[in-house]
Amino acid sequence: MILYTSEMEGSIELNLRDYVFDPAGLDFVIPDTCYEDAYFSCEWMKVDIRNDRLRLDYRFEDDPWDNYFSFSFKVRNSYHYENELTFTVIYEEPTGISEEKAEKAEAKQIYNLSGQRFTKKVEELQPGVYIINGVKRIVLK
Repeated sequence: MILYTSEMEGSIELNLRDYVFDPAGLDFVIPDTCYEDAYFSCEWMKVDIRNDRLRLDYRFEDDPWDNYFSFSFKVRNSYHYENELTFTVIYEEPTGISEEKAEKAEAKQIYNLSGQRFTKKVEELQPGVYIINGVKRIVLK
């Protein structure tokens, strides 16, 4: 999963249950301490998982050209099947927000600014700001 941010320092919060599923319908256990740093290019970051929620605090280095970090964590279902989720957070310099016209857009990846993914088409979204195919867009009706 790739999350884009235009903030050099900040926090991201996600409900991990939105990203973990088992094809057989079994319930995964998300341990509070089950994460590991994979690689990063930032000044500092802190990953905290509690009650199936991820809170990520970070600060990128002053050079905005190659600022990113990734981390992963493992979850397990009752049959000890493990699944690893990897999140990569990429800093993208703010370029403003451009308008996304619903009648001509066919987006495959739509997220709100908190990183929650939507399965709707652009024309089904409420007006607001979204990340569509990695670009910050404003959706108007």
